[in-house]
Amino acid sequence: MAASPYSVVQGTTFDNTTTTGLLVYNGTPLTCTPSMPTLPAYNDTDTVFEFDSGLRGLTTGPYWTPPPQTVDKYMEMTVGLGLVQCGANETCSGPLGQRLAASSSNYSLQFPNKTSMLQADYQGSTNGVYNTGFPDQPQVQYNYTDTNNSFNTSLVYTAKNTTLIEVSYNTTMQMVLQDTALVGTDSHPMHLHSFNFWIIAMGFGNYDPFTDSSKFNLVNPSMRNIVRVPTAGWAVIRFQANNPGEDQIHIYTCSTQNGWHNGTPVLTPSNSW
Repeated sequence: MAASPYSVVQGTTFDNTTTTGLLVYNGTPLTCTPSMPTLPAYNDTDTVFEFDSGLRGLTTGPYWTPPPQTVDKYMEMTVGLGLVQCGANETCSGPLGQRLAASSSNYSLQFPNKTSMLQADYQGSTNGVYNTGFPDQPQVQYNYTDTNNSFNTSLVYTAKNTTLIEVSYNTTMQMVLQDTALVGTDSHPMHLHSFNFWIIAMGFGNYDPFTDSSKFNLVNPSMRNIVRVPTAGWAVIRFQANNPGEDQIHIYTCSTQNGWHNGTPVLTPSNSW
């Protein structure tokens, strides 16, 4: 087997090499010579989408769990990059002379500096630690995947704060994860801590709830904890908020090491707290 990177980001360098592994099955003659498969180009979005969207759950498997057919809470969240204004007397090397930041609906996580979010919730002393005002819909609706908006200064700025999504225990959540062209389009692997979710649909362009809901797979969708949101596209996930705690949904490649951490905490209080 062989694997190589996938990237559509312009003007960046990455390790575009191929990794290989050899599987030897019982009974295979040792004289067999494996052949190297032909791999797609590193930026072949159509092939990546065909693979990702073609994954299915094994309904006859021992751990299969069917997806919920009804939903308690709907959300749509934009995911991608944005800009944070450069501080006074600072020099920033990001676009427009500002600082790059990951963005979820124009929010970018600022970690609390004195008490953890989960501890504050458990102790009932959340004032000054976080708020629960994360919107169910993007603050501004626009043509999310239009590259003419990449550096639209009325859209590209994101706010650093500690704002959570709070959901009641055992709530069935449906999230639309919508890529944007802000700063640039990319394929974003979104990871949800402490939960598995069903990937019920994905597509290109701007998600349309009236037409794209017909693409939902509620029969045998794959269950994972990472979904790759298509470049200039969207993905829809469902999950059951049945694991109390404070967990994050974030872009897997944006970490605290590069200062772009994009984590939107999801707080699920226990009934016994």
